[in-house]
Amino acid sequence: MARRWYVHDFALAEIKRLDAGSWVDQNLAGTRILTFQEAIDLVRRKAGLYPELKDPEFYRQRGVNPVRLSADIVRKYGLEADPKTPLVLQSFDDATLKAAVSPNCRRSRACSSCRTRRQTGSIRRRS
Repeated sequence: MARRWYVHDFALAEIKRLDAGSWVDQNLAGTRILTFQEAIDLVRRKAGLYPELKDPEFYRQRGVNPVRLSADIVRKYGLEADPKTPLVLQSFDDATLKAAVSPNCRRSRACSSCRTRRQTGSIRRRS
């Protein structure tokens, strides 16, 4: 059985040294992993951000609140009030998405995991 590695198993300096591209294509060899701050700086006012909260239950079990962390970052960088940088929070954990969408935020968007209907080819949101 292969060992499973988590982000918290590494220091940021170790993650920044990883090659994130060569497994996709040799032309992408040497591509480095961005921090969320670097991604914000790169696309702000040019494109949207689509962060995904990975395995929120895993982090909740370890005392980390992924919804609070993401909300703090959104507020810190003013993303909730920036119409030129749309933000769509993604997760396969419906409870996390429900907790993340604030009733006071008109720009809140969340994307749940979708199921494909093979017969029609349409996609519908899970409830």
